[in-house]
Amino acid sequence: MIGRWMLRVYSFIIAFISLWATFWLLGYGPVQEVTRFLIANNVMFLVVAVMFLWSLRYLLFPMQKREIHSFVKTTESGDIRIGFAAVNELARRAASQLKGVARLHSHVQERPEGLVVWIKVRADAGVDLTALSEQMQQAVSEAIRSATSLTVQAVHVQIAELAPATLQKS
Repeated sequence: MIGRWMLRVYSFIIAFISLWATFWLLGYGPVQEVTRFLIANNVMFLVVAVMFLWSLRYLLFPMQKREIHSFVKTTESGDIRIGFAAVNELARRAASQLKGVARLHSHVQERPEGLVVWIKVRADAGVDLTALSEQMQQAVSEAIRSATSLTVQAVHVQIAELAPATLQKS
């Protein structure tokens, strides 16, 4: 996190120095006067030295790649990694295919006993909410189990809101 922040600051400083150098080369008066002052007081050399060392940091010690959070399943042939995003998408697709679902948001978490899925739903008006919730729990659990063979401990469904009822013409 700090490395990314430092890289952003470094990039901003490089952009500023590039803009400054452009104005200096174009002969912009105030920039030339300030530049002369900075050179006369050795400030410019200090800035160049710091930026050089900072550049060496990124050349010699590149930023670490972030590991994708995944569920790991060990088999005889080795490890299988299934990303959190993939499992979350499986849950979302299984839930959104049910009749009566207007919109939803899902979240998957790994626990020692198995996966726990939270689904927040906006349901269509006039739907049996209890039946929809139970169907969703069953569909999501089965979709994840069949696609990944991971254990699903629980599927928590929250009907957060109802979609507005549509007006029917008589």
